[in-house]
Amino acid sequence: MDGGGGPTRSAQGRRFHVLYRGAGPLVRTFDLGTVARALFAELEGKQLGSRTDGAFVHAALVRWEDVHVLVPSWLPPYLGQLGRKVERSGVTLPLAAWVAVEPDGSIGEREPTLDVPSDALEALPPASEPGKDVAMWPSTGVRVDAVLTHVEGMTGTSDGMRSAGLYRLASATANAERTRGEALHAVGQLVRGARTYEIGLSRPQVMLDGLLAVARHEMAHR
Repeated sequence: MDGGGGPTRSAQGRRFHVLYRGAGPLVRTFDLGTVARALFAELEGKQLGSRTDGAFVHAALVRWEDVHVLVPSWLPPYLGQLGRKVERSGVTLPLAAWVAVEPDGSIGEREPTLDVPSDALEALPPASEPGKDVAMWPSTGVRVDAVLTHVEGMTGTSDGMRSAGLYRLASATANAERTRGEALHAVGQLVRGARTYEIGLSRPQVMLDGLLAVARHEMAHR
């Protein structure tokens, strides 16, 4: 859905589109194809609690170079307020605010459950949003290098306890009750193979700097 009932104009006169989640902007872009794919990914995320074909976690997979960091689902749209600064930083933000976790802890691929005609997807204009992973579904076939979770009242970014990171990811697992221990086992394997960090809520630029510090630390310690 477009903010304000339709496209609006930037200071340069270009028309952009806004997709909202509640009162906050989920995607703000000039690219209509990106908006459509973000909408499909958001709707798909509403179905996760009823699925039994894997562990589905409300978290977003962010990439810097070839480092993958799992972050709170609300962080990418929050960082999106920075516009081109995110692109210049080298950080790639996903459209999807959820991931499917394999039993071995890697990020896997699942078939969509939305009843969307294939020709409708093919008719979408090509998505070419700089600094954004424009795939409609989350990245697949990757290992998570770091898990970054939010701690209320905290300032800055710091190392975190693996047990605390597991607790927060387990709390964000959409279908934990439906799959019983299977989903929790998969999330546990993910956390076991990643380093855990914590971050407090601050201005978008401060949080982007914290995310970059985590990614660079992972790169330096490979």
